[in-house]
Amino acid sequence: MSTKDSPIEKLRAQARMIATATKASATDWAECGLPDRNARIGVVMDDKIIELVIPWSQLHATSAEALEETLLRAMQEKRSDA
Repeated sequence: MSTKDSPIEKLRAQARMIATATKASATDWAECGLPDRNARIGVVMDDKIIELVIPWSQLHATSAEALEETLLRAMQEKRSDA
């Protein structure tokens, strides 16, 4: 497990694993015709629980790298405009 203060390499590896698995499932679900629904991504850490809600269509169009960066910012509690 990890916290927002864990080493960046550890958080990045976890975010990459989650993003890769999420993108794989997004491809599968997109074929089922769910573009108007939302995907919910949950990340449980020692110091918080993160929930991201993203429309399937947006998730399908987003790269794994962009999703990884979004997850990493949330894990570190950094704002996207900071």
